[in-house]
Amino acid sequence: MEIIVGTDPFALFQDWYDEAVKTEINDPDAIALASVDAGGMPSVRM
Repeated sequence: MEIIVGTDPFALFQDWYDEAVKTEINDPDAIALASVDAGGMPSVRM
């Protein structure tokens, strides 16, 4: 895995997305959003 350094998060995301499409991942558009509440309880939404 190469190390990617940059200041533009949108360009970094585009690089990741392009790599996912090239490697034929079943659903490159799928994401998981994770957060924690005030008590530290994690929650993940797909």
